[in-house]
Amino acid sequence: MAEWKNIIGALVVAAFGGSVHQAGNLFVLSRSLVVDSTRAPMPISSCAMTQAALSYEVNCSTCHGARGEGIESMIPSLAGNGVPKAKHLIEMIIAGTTGGQGGVHMPPFGWKMSNEEIARLANYVLSNWGGAAICVTAEDVANVREALPG
Repeated sequence: MAEWKNIIGALVVAAFGGSVHQAGNLFVLSRSLVVDSTRAPMPISSCAMTQAALSYEVNCSTCHGARGEGIESMIPSLAGNGVPKAKHLIEMIIAGTTGGQGGVHMPPFGWKMSNEEIARLANYVLSNWGGAAICVTAEDVANVREALPG
């Protein structure tokens, strides 16, 4: 009976635009990522973009939202935010932030993400919400990482 509940739950999530992945008897349900389809995509392979979208969903969407909308007076919106310049964005992903809006801080991700993963994530954010047609490379991330104190 419990298995049928999982299957029905998975179908409901999929029907409303979420995604469902099955591993044995375990179902993983996730909300769909919404991107601005009015902008031309950056020349990044579809595999890299899929990995970047998943990285955004896992690491960023809880606070910044699936559409980059943030939380008013607490977490900055990525959509329409003038801040996301490549270098600054890389610094924030690696080192996090302190003294954020409403006393909320962004944790650092540099300890768990490779330069390539950070580059993919930065490209995803910039192409969807930063209004920049820049391609961040793993070498760019390595240079920023080396320049950061500590």
